[in-house]
Amino acid sequence: MVPGTGAIVKVRSRQYLVEEVVSPASPSEQAVVRLCCLDDDAQGAKLDVLWEKELDAQVLTGTNWKDIAQRGFDLPERFSS
Repeated sequence: MVPGTGAIVKVRSRQYLVEEVVSPASPSEQAVVRLCCLDDDAQGAKLDVLWEKELDAQVLTGTNWKDIAQRGFDLPERFSS
């Protein structure tokens, strides 16, 4: 199953945010999934994968960028002290 935009996935032993999914032009082609790394040691690194060809790719259920953002953010005053 190809993940949707905003999903958090695990690919090549790292966690990524799905930034975009490019649907295949024909049924014989693969979907391209554009990812952005969430891990501290490679944060922001971009990776494009053919989702169906990745051996260990998995969608991390219960985790979605939209859900994380809904919790809100700490006030700047909290970090200024």
